[in-house]
Amino acid sequence: MYTNGLIIGISQSGETDDVLKISEYAKKMNNFVVGITNVENSSLHEITTENTIFLSAGEEKSVCATKSFTTSLLAVLLLASFLSDSKISLDDILPPLEYIVSREAEIRKLAEVYTFAPNVIVLGTGFSYSTALETALKLRESCYVKSIGASTIDFLHGPIAMLSDNVPVIVFAPDDETVSLTLDALEAIRETGAHILVVSDNQGLCKFGDLCFELPKTANFLYPFAEALFAQLFSFYLSISKRLDPDKPRYLRKVTRI
Repeated sequence: MYTNGLIIGISQSGETDDVLKISEYAKKMNNFVVGITNVENSSLHEITTENTIFLSAGEEKSVCATKSFTTSLLAVLLLASFLSDSKISLDDILPPLEYIVSREAEIRKLAEVYTFAPNVIVLGTGFSYSTALETALKLRESCYVKSIGASTIDFLHGPIAMLSDNVPVIVFAPDDETVSLTLDALEAIRETGAHILVVSDNQGLCKFGDLCFELPKTANFLYPFAEALFAQLFSFYLSISKRLDPDKPRYLRKVTRI
């Protein structure tokens, strides 16, 4: 464990066991521990006290924790912005989200295409890697789809062998420094015959997909906001299309204790 470092614990409920244990131990090891949570007077708040950042997202009614995921992204971005002495404005963040909401009907139709897909691969690299992991999680939680989230680059080093023409692949492919890497991956995936959904603001990359959802142009560190909202709406409507309740996935609880 580090000493004299910065440790950030993130838990929507403030009651996640592993986050609490690590945060508590990190504090004992003389680290500066910051808590990011949506619940005041939670266990995480008790550990990080005045070093707690509250999401202020309101009650998270969804077991899949969608809005608290997005606000956690924002909290981390604002913290990083402060530490690097740079400025982030909500005027930069809100337009991409509004754009996604304005195309909600299109996302619903897109999701319905995958109603009977039992397996899905979700890929992303750079800032989009975390989005790929979150998207795969949402598909597992709310749609009961066997979904794997992975690094676009790592996927080529072995896991690509699992592809066939009946395994769809969702690729987050923003027009940033990772374009050439994503292009190589898309070319390799196309050779397998797998169905590809490209989520991108690069029209050239969109041409490599059987389907494409076009993202708005933003700074690279803002891509995850538009991507995450797309993923949440996509999973929501896919769940409904499969006649499931996206707010109450089976076997899941708001707080899982080990």
